[in-house]
Amino acid sequence: TNLSPRPLILPWLEITQEEEETISSDGIFSYFPEPILPEAGFFIIGGWYDLDLMDKEEKGRWTGANALSLFRNPYKKSLLKIEGQVSHWALEVQKAPQVQIFLNGFRLDSFIPQDQRFVRELILEPGNLGNSQWCELSFVVDKTIVPHQYEHSGDKRNLGIKITNIQ
Repeated sequence: TNLSPRPLILPWLEITQEEEETISSDGIFSYFPEPILPEAGFFIIGGWYDLDLMDKEEKGRWTGANALSLFRNPYKKSLLKIEGQVSHWALEVQKAPQVQIFLNGFRLDSFIPQDQRFVRELILEPGNLGNSQWCELSFVVDKTIVPHQYEHSGDKRNLGIKITNIQ
């Protein structure tokens, strides 16, 4: 059961399948096969840019203003650890963005990064995980940065936060 006031995308996918055909437990990967980060177990639904391989020491993936992902429901109290960063332009040129993290539509966390890098450790309670096999994890950033406005890179993406580790 989705506890969120918003419907999850999975029931929609099941409805649009051929008659008498539903998505198997691993069938979701044929629709959304790309993880946020390799082997992270969190899968992209929307609002994410391509994997950033520019920094050879640290892979990461940028969000836009809103990013949505899915992960398997652990069905028990769990720790969610998120490591990320904001653009240095967000801290140097404009006020740092407010970042909100939602689990199945419920706000888990809201913060304003004080430094370029951040780490959030959040407890996922069974009551917020629901009964569905998949959980929805979303990120909302109130201010994005377009690097092209601050440097001559040609990068016109609206960057929110960069996730460098999630588990």
